Amino acid sequence: MTVADRSKFVGLKVAGFPVITSTVAPNATIEILGVASVTFHKSVRTTRGLEVVMLEIRLAKTIAGLPTGTLVQVAGANAAVRG
Repeated sequence: MTVADRSKFVGLKVAGFPVITSTVAPNATIEILGVASVTFHKSVRTTRGLEVVMLEIRLAKTIAGLPTGTLVQVAGANAAVRG
């Protein structure tokens, strides 16, 4: 079985960084100093398939009642062979 990931960004803007487009490498991460780390197009192959999270944010401080270390994942998907 072949599992392919064809996900992409179009014009995403994050905290003054250059626009994120379809050319962003999988698992690219930026640090917003003292606020959070942001990983784009997190792609992890497992023994049974593929896990993709388009935007993953880990808070470096408490924000809006969410504690330091909180992980926020946006647009996650799993493709796997079960058996």
